[in-house]
Amino acid sequence: FEARKAQFADKKAAFDDGTRKAAASLPDATPLIPPLKGARRSVEKMGQKRAEFLAQANNPNATAEEREDALKKADINRLVDGMEDILRASIIVDTIDQRVGAIAALKEQFGEENVLLKEDRFAVPTPAGYSDIQLQVIVAPGMIAEMQIHIPEMLAAKEGDNVKEMGAPQRYWPENMGIRGLDPKYPGHKYYEVQRNPETPQRRREILFQIQQRLYGYAKEAYMARTGQSSAFPANSLNSSSETILLPTSSPVGAGLGDGVLSSLPVRDDAPTTENATPSS
Repeated sequence: FEARKAQFADKKAAFDDGTRKAAASLPDATPLIPPLKGARRSVEKMGQKRAEFLAQANNPNATAEEREDALKKADINRLVDGMEDILRASIIVDTIDQRVGAIAALKEQFGEENVLLKEDRFAVPTPAGYSDIQLQVIVAPGMIAEMQIHIPEMLAAKEGDNVKEMGAPQRYWPENMGIRGLDPKYPGHKYYEVQRNPETPQRRREILFQIQQRLYGYAKEAYMARTGQSSAFPANSLNSSSETILLPTSSPVGAGLGDGVLSSLPVRDDAPTTENATPSS
C-alpha cells in the first residue's frame, strides 16, 4: 500500500491544481482538497472488499466461473492496484444543475477522456437517500483518483462539523444550512459507520438506517427551501411517518448516538431491512 501511495503522491500537486482551477471557473464553487488517504482506512476498506469477494468465491450457489472470478478479485495485489480513493478531492456546487458545468470544467482541466462518470447519485440516490456525483479521474495509466461533486446541504448532513476542517466556507457550515434535526456532532456518516459494523444488532442497524433516511430527507428539504427547486429530488424522499424511534444510549454500540436531536427523529415506515439496506457512503 505504501508503495502505491507514493505513486499517487507524485500526482497530487497536479491533481489538486486542476481541481482548484476547475472550481475557480464556476460560480460559487468550492474545492475541497484532503490529504492522501491514510493506510488504516484504506486497508480497512480493502479488507471489507476482500471478505466480500471471498464470500462470493465460497458461495455454493455461484457458478464455477463466478467463484473463480471472485477469487481473482480477492487477490491483495489486485485490490491495492484497484484502489481509487488514495488520491481524492471534491467540489461543492451551490445548486444541483451546476454539476454539469463542474464535470465540463474538470474535463477541461484533466482531459475529456480522463474524467469518467461513476455514479450520478442525484439521479439515483443511495438507499438511505444520500446524493452526490462520483467521478473517476485518470491521472496516469493504471492510476485513478476519486472526485466527488456535492451540494452543501447533503455534505453538511453527511459530515456535520467535519465540513469546517474539510475547508467548506462558513455559509455552508451545518449551523447555517437550516437542516432540521441535524446535530453537527452526530451526522449521517457517523450513524452509517455504526450501522455497517457487523457487531451491531440487526434491529439497531435498521434504526440507524432509518435515521439516515430521515436526515437526508431533511437535507433535501433545506436545499429546496434555499434554492426554490421543488423537483430536484424524488418526491418519495420526503415521505414522513408519525413513528418515532428512540436510540438507547446505554448500549455499547449506541453509546453517544442518542444524545442529539436525531435520537427522536420520525422515520419512514417503508425503510428497507438490513438485507437490502446498506447505503454507499
